[in-house]
Amino acid sequence: MTCTWRLTIPRWRQPGSPAPLPPVEWDEQGLCVTEPGNWFPDPSQAAHSTAEKAVCGRCPVREACLAYALDARELWGIWGGLDPEERLALVRRLTTTVTTGTEHGPSRAA
Repeated sequence: MTCTWRLTIPRWRQPGSPAPLPPVEWDEQGLCVTEPGNWFPDPSQAAHSTAEKAVCGRCPVREACLAYALDARELWGIWGGLDPEERLALVRRLTTTVTTGTEHGPSRAA
């Protein structure tokens, strides 16, 4: 069996669905606009931003925020309730490895 490793574009939206709205369409509706917090912490401290992530958990535009951050490949800040390391882990989980060959594996000689 020949294996070919290929990374596909991560799918955090349904294929064919429209791209998330740009920030000018939803950013004023985010709870981060009115709630105090350190939304762009030092990367070494981002994982400890539990208060900010809790605010994101009840935010009405959380999904748009996260989709924007993933599409824009934001490297800083808390977006959609995830810090940069969590977003990277999400992208890795959503990236698939494709193996070529038969559906049930290599054929066996009888």
